[in-house]
Amino acid sequence: MMTTHRIDRVHGVSDVLPDEYRALREIQTQIEATYARSGYISIAVPILEYTDLFLRKSGEAIITRLYDFQYRNRRLCLRPELTASAIRAYLDHLQAEPLPVRLAYAGPVFRYETPQSGQPRQFTQSGVELIGANGAMADAEIIHLAAHGLDTVGITNYRLIIGHVGPLLHFLHRLDLNKRLRSFLLLHMETLRTAGVERLTELITEIDPSFNSGTPQPSAEIAATDSQLLALAHSTISTSGGTRDQAEIIAGFLTKISRRDQTAALHRALEFMSALCELSGDPQTVLTEAAQLLTHFDSEPAPLNELSQLIDLLAAYGLDSSRITLDLGLTRGLQYYTGTVFELHHDDLGPADPLCGGGRYDELVGVLGGPANIAATGSAYHLERLRRARALEQQPTAAPDLDAIIIPATEADFRRAIQIAEGLRAANLHIELSLTAQALPDAPTSAAARNIPVAVIVDADAAAVGVHQLPTGSETQMPAAQLADYIRQHKIR
Repeated sequence: MMTTHRIDRVHGVSDVLPDEYRALREIQTQIEATYARSGYISIAVPILEYTDLFLRKSGEAIITRLYDFQYRNRRLCLRPELTASAIRAYLDHLQAEPLPVRLAYAGPVFRYETPQSGQPRQFTQSGVELIGANGAMADAEIIHLAAHGLDTVGITNYRLIIGHVGPLLHFLHRLDLNKRLRSFLLLHMETLRTAGVERLTELITEIDPSFNSGTPQPSAEIAATDSQLLALAHSTISTSGGTRDQAEIIAGFLTKISRRDQTAALHRALEFMSALCELSGDPQTVLTEAAQLLTHFDSEPAPLNELSQLIDLLAAYGLDSSRITLDLGLTRGLQYYTGTVFELHHDDLGPADPLCGGGRYDELVGVLGGPANIAATGSAYHLERLRRARALEQQPTAAPDLDAIIIPATEADFRRAIQIAEGLRAANLHIELSLTAQALPDAPTSAAARNIPVAVIVDADAAAVGVHQLPTGSETQMPAAQLADYIRQHKIR
């Protein structure tokens, strides 16, 4: 006889059972109502997307965790986040709409996490994108929405951490580092913060052994004019018997100097990044210290002006300044951010588990094939973390789904029980109909165990119905026409 083996769920994903499902739905409904009150219109985007959508600008933190596969010569993936999908949907359908366009969404996302990480491979995001709006007013709206959403669902022990990738972006561009190194440094700012500059230098050397951590020779001391390089090349050719191609020799010297220049620039970048990571704390204090740092490095101060204006606007929204930390080392690990970034953390969850995160991504619309001049910003919640945070604060869980149960006393009462149940459902009440006859006193027992507030016993031989208010144990008789009002008065919700 063949043995049938049970098929287990996939490792790293979870079944959402009734209590958790109700809590998640309640949180999502409250957040979506918050979005709608600020003019955000909900859309839904596919779970399945072309992989290239996320390769363009998402960054290593997401790209290395894609559920990616090939189907009929095209690379497809399960969406790892929703921002890129929302922008694609905007480009496909909504470009004719007047700017700014405000979009909201919610749904599951998928990332391949290692079992040791403790992170789920499927979770739910709910977020917004504000497309076509630049400046601090747009950033303030997004951050206020994120914080206000936590207030709405009853989460109070949270902190807002604000950063800005502008100082680092401007400095790296001014150093003229190659694009590969710039991207790598932006993506690994968090590595520098947690593991130190030595570890980051090791990682750079692993991807390009031509770079090393030794003290670089200043660029000015090794620079040479084109004529000097040519003369040196001719000299080398003559001493080597003319066996090497002149262009090859010149290219070799240029490569050596370029590498040494990049090494010098790299060390300067790491010095600046290390200093940025130290700037975290009270917004006004950090802004003062950051201004001094940018002056020291002769860097662009404009991002600090944006942050100062943003802090003022958040105060106008009523956001408690004691909740706000300014952290100029925060970059969020995604390659598409270009300006303000932020995260919301709960006091009782770890730093690796932000409740919400977001920021400005002014280049993403252009990178995905749209007009290059359309600015955008947005944010997304991790709904399962919101549920955990609310539970930690001992907020009441969602009420039971049912308002009452209708129980026929005998099989002869089935028809009347059906009619009463359908009448109450038409009155917008949540009613369960017992599929078997149950006689007193056992009829209300199972309903009480399931936390259903009211049990109605239908007996065809009686003009009235028996009503049991289960939390108190009280019993009464009433005409069926009065049931709807009675049940509404005794709803738990």
